[in-house]
Amino acid sequence: GRFGESEIGAPAGVAARARSASLDEGALRSLRGGAAAAAAAALNPFPSGYNPFGHRLTDLGKGYLDFDGSLDSDVGRFLSTLKGGRRKTAAAMKEQWLEIVRVSKKAQSMRIYRTLDDLIEFCLKAGFID
Repeated sequence: GRFGESEIGAPAGVAARARSASLDEGALRSLRGGAAAAAAAALNPFPSGYNPFGHRLTDLGKGYLDFDGSLDSDVGRFLSTLKGGRRKTAAAMKEQWLEIVRVSKKAQSMRIYRTLDDLIEFCLKAGFID
């Protein structure tokens, strides 16, 4: 081609930037994990936030429960069942909440039982449990 043009007829700088951009996309994919991370995630049998030793209330969670009216919320009611200090697995919490639903027959208990996995995930991200 003419001086300053690539073989495809575009100015040399444009072609170089296009090649650089495609390399950057590949680099970004590898930084994000790409297919390897997706394959590893598919092989991981444990859900995000899973703790084989169970969860317990943190100091932040205890502080949250000290607020007046905190037990009126689903989060507060859920956290109150962890006040004993012992760690509880997700399966143990599920059993406990099923029994609470059977005994109390309240809508809040049923809502907590239905959304228990989401509540655990939220409380982990908020730092209320570890």
